Amino acid sequence: MIGLYTPEQMREMDSFLIDGGTISGYALMNNAASAALDAIIRLIPDLYQRPVVIFCGKGNNGGDGLCILRMLHVSGCDVKALLMTDSFSGDAGMAFDDAVRSGCSMTRFAPGERFGENAVIIDALFGTGLNRELHGTFPEAIEAINLSGARIVSIDIPSGINGENGQIMGCAVRAHATVTFQYLKPGLLLFPGRSYAGRVITVSIDDRYPKPETAMYTLEAGDIRSWIPEQQADDYKGKNGKALILAGSRNYAGAALMCTASALRTGAGLTYCAVPHDLKTQFSALPEAISVPLGLEGEDSWTAECCRGARELLLGKDVICAGPGMGRIEDPGLIADVLKTGIPCVLDADALNCVAANRELLDLFHSGVVITPHVGEMSRLTGESISDIQSDPVRAALVFSKHRNCVTVLKGATSCISNGSQCVLNTTGNPGLAKGGSGDVLSGIITALLALKLEPFRAAAAGSYLLGASAETALELLKARAMIAGDVISAIRETVEKHLND
Repeated sequence: MIGLYTPEQMREMDSFLIDGGTISGYALMNNAASAALDAIIRLIPDLYQRPVVIFCGKGNNGGDGLCILRMLHVSGCDVKALLMTDSFSGDAGMAFDDAVRSGCSMTRFAPGERFGENAVIIDALFGTGLNRELHGTFPEAIEAINLSGARIVSIDIPSGINGENGQIMGCAVRAHATVTFQYLKPGLLLFPGRSYAGRVITVSIDDRYPKPETAMYTLEAGDIRSWIPEQQADDYKGKNGKALILAGSRNYAGAALMCTASALRTGAGLTYCAVPHDLKTQFSALPEAISVPLGLEGEDSWTAECCRGARELLLGKDVICAGPGMGRIEDPGLIADVLKTGIPCVLDADALNCVAANRELLDLFHSGVVITPHVGEMSRLTGESISDIQSDPVRAALVFSKHRNCVTVLKGATSCISNGSQCVLNTTGNPGLAKGGSGDVLSGIITALLALKLEPFRAAAAGSYLLGASAETALELLKARAMIAGDVISAIRETVEKHLND
C-alpha cells in the first residue's frame, strides 16, 4: 500500500529534517525545485523551446517557483515569473534574492495578462497547506491561468485545493499535471481536487525523509496479489467458500443476477442466491448459481414468508450478502438474524435502507460486517447531510466504522474504505461505473473475497480495487458511455488473473 500524508504530517517531516540539522530549509527548497524541474522536462520534452511563465505566491510554494525560475533562466530558457507580492521572507526570500542576482525576469501579476497556447505555465501560488478561501487578486490569477490555453503544471498541488480533503477553497487551478513532493497527499486523490490535479507525479526530494505511520493509503496491484490466495491444484468448491446472497425483487431481478455472477467470477466456491419465488426463472441465464426460490408462487417481493424461508438458509454459510435489489424488506428481523450469525456479511442497498429505518439493527454490527453505501445511503445511516459527507468522506467513513465496529466502503469516484482505524482511498475505475448495477457487482466481488477467507477490511479494499480495475479492462474494448455493469462482470476473471500473475 502507498501511504498518504496530510499537510500537517508533511510539515512535521520537514521540521524533523530542518530543525534536526539534517538539511537547511533553503537547500530542501532547491532540492524540491530541481526534482520538480526534472519531472516537468519529462512531461514536456520541448520545454526549452516554449515560453515559460511561473506564478509565484508569497510562501514556500512560491519559493519553489522562484528556484525553478532561476534554474530555467541560467539554462537559457525563455522564462519569467509573475509575482503575487512585493516582498518575500525566510527561505522564499533567499530564493527571491538569488533570482534577482541571477538576472531573472520578474514582474508583479496584473489582471488581464494573456499567454499564448504554446506557453507553459508553472503554478507555484499555494502549496498543500491552504485551508482558507482565496481572496484579493488570487482568484484573478487563477482565472488567468485556467483561461490561458497553455500547458499547466502545478507544484505540489493545484493552487486552491485543500491538501487534506480535496475541497476547493473558492477557486482552483486546473492543471494538466501536478508534481508533488516526497509522498502523495489525500487532496490529490479525493474529489474535486483529483479532477483538478491532472496526471500526478511524485518526486523524492531527500532520501532522509522519515516515513511515519499513517492511517491513509491507496492500493497497488502488488497488494492484491499478496492478499488473494492463489488457486491450488487440489482446490474444490467447498474450500473456496459457501456464499449466500439475498437479493432481487420484481423490478430488480438484474441486481440479484449481477451480484451472483460477479461473486462466481471472482472465485466463490458454492454461491447460493435466494430470491422471491417468481424470480427463479431469471436464473436460467446463470446456471452456475444455486438459486433458491422463497415464499409462495406469485410472490416477487421480500414478504414475511420469503424472509422466513431465507432464515433457514443462513446456517452453514461462510459469508452472507444482503440487499442488492431487495426492495422493501417486510421483516427487518431477517437482517437482524444475518447479523446475529456473527459470520462475515455484506450489507448493500435495501439492506442498508432497512438498517436506516430500524436503527436498533446498528447495535448488532460487528467486525465482520462490510457495508457499501453511496453518499445518500450514508446520509440516511448517519443523519449527516450529503454535503457534509461529500466534503470529508474520509472522516465520515472512519468515524462511522469506529463507532459501529464495522468496515465501511463509502462509494464514489474515489471510494473510501475504512475499518475505523485506517482508510484506503481507491482510485481505480472510470465514468463507465456511474451506471446502475455497479454497486451490485461490487457487493458480489467483496462477497467472494470474504468467502476466500480474506480479512473483511482487505476484502472490501481489494473488492473496490478490482471493480475499478475490471472497469478499466472493459474500457479497453468499450467506451465508457457504452459500458454497462455486465461488461465489468465479464472482465472480472481476466482482471483477477492479471493482478495475481503480473
